[in-house]
Amino acid sequence: MKPNWFVAYPIEGRGWFDALIARTPEGLRTFAVEDLHLTVAFMSGVDEASARRGWAAAVASPPAPVEVSFGPIMPFGNPKQPSAFALTIAQGREAVCEALTGCGAAVLRAASCPPDRYKEPRPHVTVARPPLRPTLADQMIGEAWAGNTEPPVVAIQLDRLALYTWSDDRRNNQFKIVEAIPLRLA
Repeated sequence: MKPNWFVAYPIEGRGWFDALIARTPEGLRTFAVEDLHLTVAFMSGVDEASARRGWAAAVASPPAPVEVSFGPIMPFGNPKQPSAFALTIAQGREAVCEALTGCGAAVLRAASCPPDRYKEPRPHVTVARPPLRPTLADQMIGEAWAGNTEPPVVAIQLDRLALYTWSDDRRNNQFKIVEAIPLRLA
């Protein structure tokens, strides 16, 4: 399997996440609660040494902790065929965007990755994916679910940063934390 490396804030989802996905239509693949995260820098298929250089850059200059709340669920990826449905960030968005453009950019440089392709940061927490080969009906069902689902009313503390890769056993969850650090106010 191709490597997959990223630096992210782990998201505590116990309680609110189960309530959110309880109404997920059949066919959408929901994340495991352990997989919830907000990506700071996506390094993709770099080798482990490059990923660890990126992680070292994050550890050397980590973002400050921040409290966030969620905005609506939106489709992400190709507008004609979304690859994910994700909670957007409402409260705390500006601080998270600063982390993506500061710490995230440093991680990508240290890992010898190209800069983020988006002109503006798009902080989000992926909660579900469409089927692997979605039909137009699947897409419409997913978009209707996203549009009709109220975001959870919770305050989430982003107070840890972690280096992630694929899980050893992806039947239960997609990702695993390789290393993590607590975040402290400067």
